[in-house]
Amino acid sequence: VEVKDSFGNTPLIIAAKHKQVEVVKVLLSLKANANQKNHKDETSLYHAVINIDYDMFQVLLSAEDLNVNLDYPNITTVNLLNFTIVSNYFQMVNDLLLRGADVKKTDKMGKTALHYAAQSSFDYHTQALLERQAEVDVVDSEGRTPLFY
Repeated sequence: VEVKDSFGNTPLIIAAKHKQVEVVKVLLSLKANANQKNHKDETSLYHAVINIDYDMFQVLLSAEDLNVNLDYPNITTVNLLNFTIVSNYFQMVNDLLLRGADVKKTDKMGKTALHYAAQSSFDYHTQALLERQAEVDVVDSEGRTPLFY
């Protein structure tokens, strides 16, 4: 189940990319690695988020070994928590937080999820992050804390 094509895609990544949730369930039951990345650093969970496929997202979150804190260099906001906040995918944000997404992780600009939530004026994301001990005094590369926004 871990064979890769010429782009580095595993069957799990391909199934997630093409919204084949039943195939993903079978692959996960066969212990497919949900953390595998292709040559573009994309995972199956990345494709569920990009496709706004909440059913797929839920199935992939059930994978025991899933690491929700992986970085994605091809996304400017670096990790899925930040990306889902900027995209305002409310339920995905909550689910990532429940699964242990790191609210203190910074991106290459020094921004945390709280920076993005505050910058986007999403009060409900901001509140959820603060409830999980997000730090309000982290200074990004532009000298701004989340309180700036």
